[in-house]
Amino acid sequence: MTPAENINDFVNNLLLGFLTKEEEAFYVPVYEEKLMEIKDLILHDRLENQTIYVMGQVGTGKTTALNFLPDEDINGQFEVVTFYATDLFDMNDVDIADVLLIIAYQLMRGHSSLERKFQHELEKIKKKLEGVSFETIEEDHINRGGGAEIRAGIGNSPIGRFLGLLKAGVDVFANIRMDSHSREIVRQVFNVSPRDIFEVTNKVVAAYVEEVLKYKRKLLLVFNELDHVRNAEKIKKLFVDNRQYLDRLHCKKVISVPVVLMTYGEFQQSRDIISEYLGMKLLPNPIIGQPPSVEVQTEIERNKALFRQIVSKRIAPGLQLISEDAVDYAIAKSGGIIRQFIKILSYAGRRVRMLNRPLITQEDVDYGADRVRQELEASIIGMEKIRLLESVRVNHTPKVGNEDLLIECFLANQIIGIRNEPTWYSLNPLIEETVEIYANQSSETDN
Repeated sequence: MTPAENINDFVNNLLLGFLTKEEEAFYVPVYEEKLMEIKDLILHDRLENQTIYVMGQVGTGKTTALNFLPDEDINGQFEVVTFYATDLFDMNDVDIADVLLIIAYQLMRGHSSLERKFQHELEKIKKKLEGVSFETIEEDHINRGGGAEIRAGIGNSPIGRFLGLLKAGVDVFANIRMDSHSREIVRQVFNVSPRDIFEVTNKVVAAYVEEVLKYKRKLLLVFNELDHVRNAEKIKKLFVDNRQYLDRLHCKKVISVPVVLMTYGEFQQSRDIISEYLGMKLLPNPIIGQPPSVEVQTEIERNKALFRQIVSKRIAPGLQLISEDAVDYAIAKSGGIIRQFIKILSYAGRRVRMLNRPLITQEDVDYGADRVRQELEASIIGMEKIRLLESVRVNHTPKVGNEDLLIECFLANQIIGIRNEPTWYSLNPLIEETVEIYANQSSETDN
């Protein structure tokens, strides 16, 4: 992709999603200071199993930032293995077993030396594997109805079960996201405690460092998009109850986690946890009750300038395809969410393209904001959600009764969490008026 010289090119430059090194020309280091902190931890802390959790609103540029985390220093000391959770899992149904197994699977695939590392375990199950296809295992599962029958077909040790599937050519792990039946099969095969699966994965990590990296570099796992998990029970099990298994893997990890964990004291106050918040502050904290400091105001203006760079990087130098007031209006309507900012501009740009005009104006941005507002409002259904949203509008803190509903509002960017001494919450600016109207109508009905 190259900087745009016309409206059509500009619109297409806005449709890239998260950026990788291939789109570096468009990259704006919006979280440069935070990335420097993370890099310092990775390079200089001697905790070999260190885990850094990164949280922030969906669409605020976390994945792009983590794609640009590895620099020359990190690549010199670490082999960086990156995972994109939304490509690997169904985000409605993610288990600690899924995460640990996919790490082991991705590290092992294509490396015969790792199979040799576990030759002893392979030999023990070799005969049982002969002539046993995945279809046979599935049939056993369906007809005899038990995880025990599945496990008996491919060996009883956790490592044996994992390597057995791999050796048999079963690429079931690749289908975990799309196929709920595949997920169930894998979980039945590994119907053991998380500790057993953890031990398998840790041995694979150690083997990878020894056999693939030859101890010349360490291993760094970057797990993007686990912040998209949609179920409160799954989030608690993954990041509270079973987080120890992620923390204790024998390598450094950077893992994105749901912003709703800001409301979980058992996560935030855990001993030795390292969490970084990535977000674009555009407003002062309203619950402090005093004017913003010079430092806060400076940060807000700096963030607005970064938003403007997101636009200017996508347009060829010397050309004006969007007016300055239109850009600032889009920033104000974004709520600090980069994805929403870009989406508003893309709707505005398509309108200008359709009308065959050369410049995006504030009127066009207002049209784009209205389109995004309609999408956000479509799911504001039911009194429970209206009351939740109204509590945030009025009190800047969610009145939580239904955790799944809160997660739904976070993932839809209807509620925005801002870590800003102290943490506070706001409604998406595009729906504030609508929520107030709905809440007033509800009050009138109740009376």
